[in-house]
Amino acid sequence: MITRQESRSGRAIRPELLLLAACAGRQQSEARETRVRTAAGNIHDWNEFVAAVHRHRMAAIAWNGLNLAKCALPAHIETTLRATALRDTRQVVKLVAVAASMQALFEKAGLSMMIAKGPPLSLLAYGDISLRQCRDLDVLVKPADILKARKILIDAGYHQNFPEGMDDEAELELWLWLKKDLAFVSPSGDVIELHSRLQRNPHLLNEAALQREPVQLAPNVTVQALAGDDLFIYLCLHGSGHLWERLKWLADVAALIEIDPSRLPLLWKRARQEGSAIAVGLALLLCQRLFDTDIPPLIRNDLGRIRRLRILEKYSLDRLAHKATGGERKFASTQMLILVALLRIEPYYLFHEAIHALVDWRSVAAFGGNKRAVFLSIVLRPFTWSWITIKRLQTKTSA
Repeated sequence: MITRQESRSGRAIRPELLLLAACAGRQQSEARETRVRTAAGNIHDWNEFVAAVHRHRMAAIAWNGLNLAKCALPAHIETTLRATALRDTRQVVKLVAVAASMQALFEKAGLSMMIAKGPPLSLLAYGDISLRQCRDLDVLVKPADILKARKILIDAGYHQNFPEGMDDEAELELWLWLKKDLAFVSPSGDVIELHSRLQRNPHLLNEAALQREPVQLAPNVTVQALAGDDLFIYLCLHGSGHLWERLKWLADVAALIEIDPSRLPLLWKRARQEGSAIAVGLALLLCQRLFDTDIPPLIRNDLGRIRRLRILEKYSLDRLAHKATGGERKFASTQMLILVALLRIEPYYLFHEAIHALVDWRSVAAFGGNKRAVFLSIVLRPFTWSWITIKRLQTKTSA
């Protein structure tokens, strides 16, 4: 666990983050409880800790860790954490029922589906579906089946809320080519993200034959879920694609490593062969720093030779540990685009990232919602961006 109180950027790592990391262990042990108590002793403002719990979406595992370590908490903090953890657990139980109903609907229609993350990941990583907050269900179907799956959800009473109001099949196909998923909400508020692929950029993960396995979430509920090495690689790619904005994502990776550390050399070899070495390497460095994950010497030597990792680790630690200020938010999008481009310096990957950065969907829709419109949107992006910026400044000035 971290003993140094500074990230590589030289900025202090917040004690709230250190306590969250201490709480997020997979196995109950005396050493884990000692780490939790030590980190809890450095908390000066428990309200800040609760804010970090909410931001990183880790109420259940934080409450579990503090409870096992028998930490004395202010009464209002204990009440808040217990209530939030209970609410999140109820949401997970609700999503288990949703997963079962979705699988039954898809099987009836002859479609195969697989759940990425969600309750199955909670069980695979922590052995308990209640220890990981799940706000929605990520359902992966074959690209050729996604419009059929969309119709199944709509017929079942779900409303497509992202992209809102899009119903034209040609526009939906173009959207999925660019963005890869659709979001739906049920009348009772259950959210499902329907994916045609797991990664927006198809040049990071080979999704042709993803490893899946049946996961029993409840006595009568077994679902197909992303698992094994593919799950590990995907989690590294997902977290690195967001520069590890949430500690929850990194805790999942650390927990999977803890199950079988001996697989790390094989995972690293595969990552190097498939082009995901930067994402996996970044995850390993952060796990070592925050969770005391042991990295084999040969992998450590490889990581030390990749200069890009130093930059990505610095910004990831800052995103994990610090609140953004107004000045930092101003250029956050541009900064993210540049940093995410460092995950793989390869022409096809960079080309796809450039398309994502330059395409303005509003312009695409205005120009006819086809691939020709995508090209026009890119060509005209400097002009549309200038126009939007001028209008925003005018609105700000008049206000």
